[in-house]
Amino acid sequence: MEPNESTPAVQNAPRHAAKQIEIPPDPELGNWNPLSVLLLVVGLVGFVALTVLVFMANKGPLGFDETVLNYMIDHVRSEKVTQIVMYVTDLAMPAALLLVALCLTVFAPSPAPVLALVLCALPGWLLNTLIKSLMSRPRPPEELRLAVETSASFPSSHAVIVMVFYGFILWLVWHYQRNNPWRIFVAVFMALFIVAVGLTRIYLGVHWTSDVLAGFCFGLVWLVLYTRLVAPRILAQTPTRNQDEQASF
Repeated sequence: MEPNESTPAVQNAPRHAAKQIEIPPDPELGNWNPLSVLLLVVGLVGFVALTVLVFMANKGPLGFDETVLNYMIDHVRSEKVTQIVMYVTDLAMPAALLLVALCLTVFAPSPAPVLALVLCALPGWLLNTLIKSLMSRPRPPEELRLAVETSASFPSSHAVIVMVFYGFILWLVWHYQRNNPWRIFVAVFMALFIVAVGLTRIYLGVHWTSDVLAGFCFGLVWLVLYTRLVAPRILAQTPTRNQDEQASF
């Protein structure tokens, strides 16, 4: 290459134009792979089945609900375990979710992942609130509870929010960190954490097991639909930061 031909053109180009990076359109947008279809079907069938069973039981506990709660009370509950459970269950509260979202803004390459996270979690929570009000299922008896809750029981809001919120972060890592050696570890940790939060609600006696399972199923359906149809559009259309500011997403 001659020094007086193309080199000056590159040097004189606007610096910000060379550094600006756009997230390409997601090639999997709208493409339903077998895993996505399986998760959607499992979540939908599970939620519908649990809803029907709860109605058949006149919104009371199902057979396994009392069995699981009694086991928690008789064999798992202790003062030390309760302290740990309280910390874990609080990670699905608004303050903790806001802190996680703020941390994501630091490591994400643009505002797009945080925007997509909010648009996943907020409508999912609102829909769950509507379903809870329609179902109006009573919670377990107050004498069995270790925490105060006043809303209806079915489905569990904590189960829904951890599935759509932390589940979306899991999807972000798995989908956009394909070459990251930590990807599998993070995915397994997030999945176990989601299950752990659901178990805390049963341990505390504020939900029946069927409430938590229904919350997971509903959250899974919403998460699959959102990540297949909506999230890739947001991530593709929102401008990113300069390359110097890019994180590893």
